[in-house]
Amino acid sequence: MHISGKILPFICKNNLYFQENYYTVIVMPVDNIRIPQELYHFNRIQSLFDPEVINLILRTTASNYERELKKDTKALFCKADSTEYRDRLNALMKIVQEYHNVDGKIILYIDKSNTSTAKTYPTTKEQTDNYVVISESLLDKLTDDELLFIMGHEISHISFHHAVINWIIGTIYPEGQKMPPIIRNEWNIWTRLAEISADNAGLQLCRDRASAQSALIKTIPADNSELKNRIACLGNGERFELYYKEIISRISEDYSELYANFFEKAFLLISELDGHVCSDEEEFILNRLSFHKYLTDNPVRNKKTVSHRQLLKEGKRIAEQFPDKTEELFLNLSALTLKDNTLTQEEYRLLYEIGTKAFGFTPETVDSLFLSIIRSTIFQPHKEL
Repeated sequence: MHISGKILPFICKNNLYFQENYYTVIVMPVDNIRIPQELYHFNRIQSLFDPEVINLILRTTASNYERELKKDTKALFCKADSTEYRDRLNALMKIVQEYHNVDGKIILYIDKSNTSTAKTYPTTKEQTDNYVVISESLLDKLTDDELLFIMGHEISHISFHHAVINWIIGTIYPEGQKMPPIIRNEWNIWTRLAEISADNAGLQLCRDRASAQSALIKTIPADNSELKNRIACLGNGERFELYYKEIISRISEDYSELYANFFEKAFLLISELDGHVCSDEEEFILNRLSFHKYLTDNPVRNKKTVSHRQLLKEGKRIAEQFPDKTEELFLNLSALTLKDNTLTQEEYRLLYEIGTKAFGFTPETVDSLFLSIIRSTIFQPHKEL
């Protein structure tokens, strides 16, 4: 199995990519308390990685991830069973565990610092324990119904195996490491939906929207940008659908549909001129498109028919509406022609037509821009122009 060593070192190169049934590392308890859209993006993130590589990551890095995650918990926190909160928490835990199938034991800890927080430290294997830490100041503020919501929320992160995504992403792209656009988009969507899905689980337990709302207000800082959305989505499927669409649309809000569609059509037409699309070309296309739109499918494999004439027509509209973007577009299209280290006359002729007939460049400008791409790459021409 091929594993690219370039932009997406672990991207899947086989038919698992963007299929209906995604590869899943762990069999998860999927029931009516988990939001389907969250599960969809959970699986979609995994589908972006080579299954063999995921298995390797899980086997060799899971324990290290968990050890680092939990390294200070026992020193910083005390077990709930040794505190005055024992009976209250144990009674509520029995209710929570009736709803959730959790791998490993759950140990409750109390944070005695002056914070109002609740956090989960999940297990990465059955031989270790899950930790749920709740601050003492938060416990004193919450009613039993509010606390049941918080506990249901935190433990759903464990039962939904959210740690799978967190430690894969955290291992490959540690804090500060730039993610490829296509993975970044999915990650940004999923992290928000994971909280909504956990909120839904908490609401199912406490069965009182007012308690769930007040629990969120008491737990989440007032300046958190997502607090308003999470409250609005509590038990409100219609509002959640609107929020979900908003999350998707944010990815492409800086570019019009005309611009993104032209970008996609031009990429597809150029990539198919030599009769096939190699893995490096596909990777390049998906990442570049992901800067400008959210990909609901893999356009390279959908074999969309692209009209030469229509492309040039839309290119003229691009030049009229986005004159400051035409050079950037042309450079990206030029870079694509060189990704397979082969340049054909057909590819350059199409670039020349886009540059001169659609964007209004002079022949000299077209040649100059294209040569700048050649100089900036390790391209070694296999054929003469």
